[in-house]
Amino acid sequence: MLLPFTTKFKAVMCVAMSALLLLCSCARSEVQNTSETDYPLAICDTVISNCPQKVISLSPALTDIVCALGSDAQLCGVSDLCVTDRELPTFGSSVMPNTDGIIQSGAEVVLCTGAISGEDMQTLTDAGIAVAVVQLPTDFEQLEQTYTTVAQIMSGAITGRMNAQYTFGRISARLSSIKSQISKRPTVLLLTECGTAAADGTLWADMLDFAGGKNAAKSVSVDDSTIIAANPEYIFAPKSECERIMNDSAFASLSAVVGGNVTELPHSILGSMGERMVSGVEIMAAAMHPDLFVIQ
Repeated sequence: MLLPFTTKFKAVMCVAMSALLLLCSCARSEVQNTSETDYPLAICDTVISNCPQKVISLSPALTDIVCALGSDAQLCGVSDLCVTDRELPTFGSSVMPNTDGIIQSGAEVVLCTGAISGEDMQTLTDAGIAVAVVQLPTDFEQLEQTYTTVAQIMSGAITGRMNAQYTFGRISARLSSIKSQISKRPTVLLLTECGTAAADGTLWADMLDFAGGKNAAKSVSVDDSTIIAANPEYIFAPKSECERIMNDSAFASLSAVVGGNVTELPHSILGSMGERMVSGVEIMAAAMHPDLFVIQ
């Protein structure tokens, strides 16, 4: 289910999309557990004593991972930008959390990214809420550790690791199956509407590779001149950016425009690290290789 993207949250979404593409190396957020039981466990300085039954996720990417792991029944709230199959209360974002609402919700654990401020984190901690800061991965290789961290928070050190191995293995197999069928690789750009592209070294650059495209992005930061210079055969972007490119005469001679190969990827897909991420790869693969793939 795709939820409408409103102007109210456009600035926040731009921050989120840019963060996904601009992530740099940082300390990994891994669970520490020295016993042979699921709990207690620690992530950084946060201790989680028992399996949490009321969890709020303030990151669309982390929410997507929770759902992929089958742990979404433990969610009692999400961020304003999250996409879930059932309606849940919303509590802002990692950047701008509704701390009062979170405290009143009775949540035991808050999942968020490193974007949360020290002040907001302290407010929630003082209220007895475990704030689990999970650093988002820079590429597909690191995504497996992110799955493991989230699964262990939700299900315990041992049970969670097993669930993560199974779930990530299933996703990895689907992506590898797509890639294995492709030989010819057209040039492609994956853009946000915030002046960024999925350059090499980013998670979505890896998704382009799985989809069978040759990445034309030389850097994460792009402008109109670099898009024109790259002259990709295919472009994938949110709806507003697709419309801008298709309607601007400056792009009229682009190979992607001439060939009618400018395709929308919704924000809910670009912010995903779960099933919708795989759906995004399938959409791109079908667009670039219609002889091999068809979206049902």
